[in-house]
Amino acid sequence: MRAKTLRIEMKNYGEFLGRGRGCFYIRSKEKKITEYDFFAKPMKEVILRDGNCVSVDVLRDLSLWNIDTFIMSRYNTIMGFLVNPNSNSHVKTRLCQYKTYLDKEKATEIMKTFFKTRIETQNMVLKKSKFPQLPTVLP
Repeated sequence: MRAKTLRIEMKNYGEFLGRGRGCFYIRSKEKKITEYDFFAKPMKEVILRDGNCVSVDVLRDLSLWNIDTFIMSRYNTIMGFLVNPNSNSHVKTRLCQYKTYLDKEKATEIMKTFFKTRIETQNMVLKKSKFPQLPTVLP
């Protein structure tokens, strides 16, 4: 049986996300407190919005435990996210991108594959809609 994951989303203006003993809590403008025990369930993500306040202790813990933290506008667009500085997966990706950039043959091969796949996907849509298809031969 899979354990359910915990997701905290701050939806209302004026909410405060704080840290207590073994839990995070949200305090609303009406002083109502909702607690989230982070040892009972694994935490998946936290979504912060415009008009919310967050304790620095909470931000530190979210970063330390690699919990996905998104900062969103009131129009549901992601404005930023919190990343643990020890999580260097983005560095590995960037290094692979630079290596590919320096190797022109590999870069050309990747681009040909990308375009060929794109054309094949478009052809499937055209075939389904009974339109003439594009040629898939690339030099």
